[in-house]
Amino acid sequence: MKVLIIGAGVSGPVLALALKKAGHSPVLVDKFDPANLANGNGGALDFGDVGGGFTLLHGSLRFLRDLGMLEDVRSVAFSRSTHFAWCRMDGSVVYKWDVVAHKNDDDLKFTAQILRSTLHRLVMTRISREGIPVWIGKSLASVDTSDPSKVVVQFTDGTSADADLVVGADGMHSAVRRSVFGSDLVAKPDGMSGYLGVTTYDKKDGWADVANVRFFTSTQHQKRLAFCRVSDTQAFWEITEFGAAKDAEDIGSVWNTTSSEDLPAEVARLAALVKSWGAPQGIVDAIARSHRLTPLVIYDAPSLETFSKGRVVLIGDAAHGVPPHLGQGLTMAYGDAAVLSEALSIFPDDHERAFRIFNNLRVPHAHAMADRTHKFAAQNFPSSTVARLAGELAMKLMAVVFNSFNLITALSGNYKEEVKKELDSSASKSG
Repeated sequence: MKVLIIGAGVSGPVLALALKKAGHSPVLVDKFDPANLANGNGGALDFGDVGGGFTLLHGSLRFLRDLGMLEDVRSVAFSRSTHFAWCRMDGSVVYKWDVVAHKNDDDLKFTAQILRSTLHRLVMTRISREGIPVWIGKSLASVDTSDPSKVVVQFTDGTSADADLVVGADGMHSAVRRSVFGSDLVAKPDGMSGYLGVTTYDKKDGWADVANVRFFTSTQHQKRLAFCRVSDTQAFWEITEFGAAKDAEDIGSVWNTTSSEDLPAEVARLAALVKSWGAPQGIVDAIARSHRLTPLVIYDAPSLETFSKGRVVLIGDAAHGVPPHLGQGLTMAYGDAAVLSEALSIFPDDHERAFRIFNNLRVPHAHAMADRTHKFAAQNFPSSTVARLAGELAMKLMAVVFNSFNLITALSGNYKEEVKKELDSSASKSG
């Protein structure tokens, strides 16, 4: 089937690779030029050489292995983390989560921490190598689903295209979601804003002595820092706080890095800000050395009861965007792409059955993750000292259970097994 994938950011390109492998004919569509990253031309992108980074958990790494990309990712990612640490703003550790999956599979044992731009460049280079078409400069105007045999997409430049299926992988501010599922389904700021930065890693800073991924939280003042090592020479960080929301109209859905002229003054200001919060001096120094800075407004997307309608389906933040308090955005997006591509490989000519499997597996999972995300935010950013202490105690107990039973292994997931189990369940019910 011909599949138009609207959005060439996080989930769209990996879905395209998986669908091509399954025998379909995917086409990537985006209003910007993702090929700039593959050929080194640079350019202003909303998904490319901006932002911070990702932690690829074991399920995402399994998907990348099936796409033949795991070795490429491991070669440039940091893959030696054994646990993540949640700390108070002064650096004192509240609890740690073990993140080594105790499996007889060395490929998937460790997580991989990688810059967003590096991962995207790897995937888009593979897209080019596989000969998957990429249509650039195409902003979506509307999606026509009136013909049950196809989908017709109209673009703002006056052109149109039809396809057997359309996938909305166009992020938190999805135009596909608004066009097909409801114009009122708009993501809204959740009251948090901040910055993403990339800096040089220096062992002397000391923050990675405890863990290569650390979260620093001032629950009383509703401020948070996150630091993540992505190589022996680089790290990315995030600063967020409640009640300091930037003008969403200025930032919108397009990410823009701070200009080189403004960068020194901005990172100096942010370094002074986190110092005033009581952050460790090594964190202050790392922020002051930053060579990339991206402003950030955090949004929360509306909850959907289904991720498909006719021949149109949503994945990633377009389907279930939530604030990144648990850092599960990429994991969820890759999980969507993996399950959808697997279902369409099993039912290459029956999108209804494939979408049914996808919805049965991914909708409950997304709703549960949204619920956990909002509860986590409530526990970590409470309104009183009593609530703060209760939240810390609850998270400590959760960490003990998580580590004692090595739940990272149980949560790693195997999308092929999940799809097979869903098929078996459906067969037993119908029988």
